[in-house]
Amino acid sequence: MTRPRPLIWYIFPPIGGPGLGRYWRGYHLARAWQSVGVQSILIGPGYHHYFLRAEALVGTHRIADVTYHFIPTRPYGDRAADRLKAIFAFGLGLVWNRELARLGERQSPDVIVYSSPYPFGYLAAHRLARRHRASLVFEVRDLWPLSLIEILGLGRWHPFVLAAGACERFAYSTADRVTSLLPEAAEYMVERGLDAAKFVYIPNGVDLQHDVVEATTTEILVVCRARALAAEGKFLLVHTGNMSVTTNLAPLLDAARLLQDQGRTDIAVLLVGRGESEQALKAQAHHHRLRNVEFFPQVDKIAVAALLGIAHAGFAALPPSPIYRFGFSLNKLFDYMLAALPIVFARDLPKCIVDKAGAGVTIPSNNPAALAAAIARMADLPPSERARIGACGRAFVEAEHNYWMLGQRYLSLFSELRPDAFTETVNILPDSIARGRAAARSTLRAP
Repeated sequence: MTRPRPLIWYIFPPIGGPGLGRYWRGYHLARAWQSVGVQSILIGPGYHHYFLRAEALVGTHRIADVTYHFIPTRPYGDRAADRLKAIFAFGLGLVWNRELARLGERQSPDVIVYSSPYPFGYLAAHRLARRHRASLVFEVRDLWPLSLIEILGLGRWHPFVLAAGACERFAYSTADRVTSLLPEAAEYMVERGLDAAKFVYIPNGVDLQHDVVEATTTEILVVCRARALAAEGKFLLVHTGNMSVTTNLAPLLDAARLLQDQGRTDIAVLLVGRGESEQALKAQAHHHRLRNVEFFPQVDKIAVAALLGIAHAGFAALPPSPIYRFGFSLNKLFDYMLAALPIVFARDLPKCIVDKAGAGVTIPSNNPAALAAAIARMADLPPSERARIGACGRAFVEAEHNYWMLGQRYLSLFSELRPDAFTETVNILPDSIARGRAAARSTLRAP
């Protein structure tokens, strides 16, 4: 009897992808795995606050050639209590959802990956792994509860912090492997019980075979507005993604005020996305009568790619916090670099990916004067110099952070855990990656 192709369940609470919204990592990995015959199912809630869709999804769907399974969950508002309820409802749904159980009965997963913006759902993933006798990988994106303490300011004895810490320690002790998008996270994890031999760094990435921007983006408001501003000769600085305490956008508005006071009418700042800081930022812009800042709602990644093709520079920021000593992974930085867009990055770090790649300028966090000066310098650069800087970022992510390579790293890890299922796949993956990278470069660099 022929053995079925290996199967991966990739669980991520705010799952994203084409037409769904942010956080496409699972989708890109699934495409890399599929290229060598490995099956995958991306599992997430039927609704989350990053969804682009107005209606919730339920059950199994095929989206852009990737299989998704959505656990029924109710829409919720902006209150922290509602979001907390949704977190635990998703965890319970993973364990008790009958359709997911039937999928497992038809073919058990060989590996389950629980990708964690927070650790609570790991408990359900651990139960599923035991039920299906699957290997379990814990993928860490954010260090909880440390980020609750050092960014949000919760006390170390807060019940939520204690609960997150208990889940975190349980995950480190029971997972077969722990991967992280944060390069220096092993030091923190080992202090909390992780066996250092279990840790694997698999960073964020870009898809070199990402679909070419479609004509349908022409009716997207922010894309139309960006084209109009560029036609007027404006220098466009864009920020895409979440608006929250972790993206630290208030100093950018202070810098925009300084530029406006200096008479720099040639510079426009476009903020695209949503989040808990959105209303406060809009109020700040209104209070200071900022004519050089405009807000736009969250759009699909295809529309973001169209916008970045028009913009002149991308902006990102981190709040000052010691948590970033373990590293960070901002999706928007990779989007900017893939688009060959020079970056203005505000951070309090001695060295970061923007410096390493030569992909832009970096300045300290919470320094509006330095930020305004950096934006003005970038605007005053000749277009050829901005293009050179952007090309450095593009070359860096092509070589170091493409999802074809990251897919290989994951499959190599899976082959250690389940050699019976994955060894043959790993042996053919490098050739597939080489072909995919060559085809992608040919397509994306064509005039």
